[in-house]
Amino acid sequence: MAKNAPAEKTPAKKAPASKAQVKMPPPEAAEFQVDLDEDLWAAEEAGAPGLASRLSAELIGTFIFMFVGLGTALFGAILTSTAALSQPNDAIDVMKVFPNQNLAAALTGALAWGITLLALFVAFGRVSGAHFNPAVTVGAWVAGRFPGRDVALYIIVQVAGAVTAAGVVYWLSQGFPLLTAGDPVTSDIGFTAPTAGEAMSTIAIGSGGHSPAGIALNYGLVVEFIVTALLVGVILAATSIRAPRGQAPVSIGLSIGVLILLAGPFTGGGLNPARVTATALFATDDAGARWGLSQLWYWWLAMILAGAFVGLLVRAFGPEEDLEIVEVYELPEK
Repeated sequence: MAKNAPAEKTPAKKAPASKAQVKMPPPEAAEFQVDLDEDLWAAEEAGAPGLASRLSAELIGTFIFMFVGLGTALFGAILTSTAALSQPNDAIDVMKVFPNQNLAAALTGALAWGITLLALFVAFGRVSGAHFNPAVTVGAWVAGRFPGRDVALYIIVQVAGAVTAAGVVYWLSQGFPLLTAGDPVTSDIGFTAPTAGEAMSTIAIGSGGHSPAGIALNYGLVVEFIVTALLVGVILAATSIRAPRGQAPVSIGLSIGVLILLAGPFTGGGLNPARVTATALFATDDAGARWGLSQLWYWWLAMILAGAFVGLLVRAFGPEEDLEIVEVYELPEK
C-alpha cells in the first residue's frame, strides 16, 4: 500500500500544468487582442480614406459651406436690400433692412446654401460622407451607417470649421462699405451703420425679437426639429444602397435650399447646430451682449434629437444592407 501512495497524489501535480495553460490565451482571444492593439482609427474598407483624411475633409468642407452660406446671407442680402435704403428715414430698423426680409434675399441665400452643398457633396462625399452637420452625423450613427467612435471627432471639426468661417465673415463685415460708419450711401439718408456684431445678428438663429418674424422660442424649436429631421431623412434616403445612383448631390442640395426657405421666416433657417454655434459666438445686440449664447443649447437639443429620431426610423425600417458591417468577437469560456 505504501508504494501506491505516491500514485494517489499524481492528480494534484497537474495544477502547474493547468497554470501553464492559462498563461497561453486561446487563438480567438489572442486575435481579439491584436485587433484592439491595432490602429482602430483606420478605415474599415481597404483603400478607403483614413481618419485624418476624413476629418480634414469635414473641416475644410464645413468651412467652405459656412463661409459661402453665411457670406451670401449677409453681404448678398445687403446688396439686394439696398433699394430699401433709397427712401430717407432716420428710424430705419437694421433688422428690416438686411437679411431674411425680402424675397430676393431669401432666394439668394437658399440658392447659395443648396448649390454649395451640392458641390461639396460631390467633392467630399467619397472621402468623409460630406456630413458638415452634427445632426447628420448623429443621425447616420443612430441609423447604423457611421461608427460611433468617430462621432465626437466629426462634431468637433464641424464646429471648428463653422466657427472659423463665421469669424472670417465677421472680420470682412468690418470693412464692408454699407456696414461701415461714415459710408456715403448710408450717411446721406441718415442711416446709422450697424456694428459687425449687429450685422451678424441678422444671420444668426434666434427667436422672439431676434427672429425675422418674432416667433416664440417653442414654435421656433418645433420648426427647427421638423426641418432638420426632413434634411437628415433626405440625406439618409439619398445615400442608401437602394437609392438611384448619382442623384444624392442634387436631392440633398435642393432639399436644404427649400428647407431654409421654409424655416427662414421663423428662425433664420438653422438646420445645423454648427451653424447656430458659429453665428451665436459673433452676434451681438445694440448693447453688445451676445444674445445667441443663451439660446444655443435649445437649438442643439432640437436638432440633435431630430437627427437621432430619423436615425432610429431608418435603423428600424431601412434596408439591412445599409448597416455598417461590425465583426463580433466571442471570447472563449474559461
